Amino acid sequence: MGGRAMMTRPDGLLGAIIASESLGLTVTMINGSGGCRSRSQIMLHELIPSYYPEDQACCRSKYFSRQSRLPCTYLNGNDIIFGAEQKISEGLESVTSITGKRAVLLDTLGASLICTDLSGLELGSNGPIHIGKDLSSMELAEGYDLTVRTILENMDLEGGRDGSVNILGYSIMDLGWESGADELCVLLESMGVKVNCVPGCLPDES
Repeated sequence: MGGRAMMTRPDGLLGAIIASESLGLTVTMINGSGGCRSRSQIMLHELIPSYYPEDQACCRSKYFSRQSRLPCTYLNGNDIIFGAEQKISEGLESVTSITGKRAVLLDTLGASLICTDLSGLELGSNGPIHIGKDLSSMELAEGYDLTVRTILENMDLEGGRDGSVNILGYSIMDLGWESGADELCVLLESMGVKVNCVPGCLPDES
């Protein structure tokens, strides 16, 4: 039989979630069922020591469901029949008003099969960033790279300091990323190279 073999390794959706969360520039919203969110949250608990699940501010939004990261649209059977555009729109508005950040919308495999019409949403520009690809069919690294590239292309970022560099490719996927990023900065600065930031290691939270 032709076609691609079933994915048994971490997929592009997990890579996209890690990418969006590791940059610290946006709020990551999962468009899918709650089970898809739970698996990703377990992973983030391991990767981000400062991830505190309970957040009183987030209790104001049912899409966060008392968690401080990874809001979700919680798609159900009704959304498959009647469409999920309204739910997605309300969810994006809710999470961005609480966090003050632009949202990145990531579709799970189930959500991508529904083929929801998002033409009514103001995507791009200053609105939500939709990673409109079948992430579940990608390798983790493919989803990660695509999401980093898409987010950075859609953000109005200031330039770094003269003579400084950014360390690209190192991220929270390394369980020792906090000390690892510090060590890389020390090594480079001992050679006279000033590090501006490590984009994949929550630069706005470190």
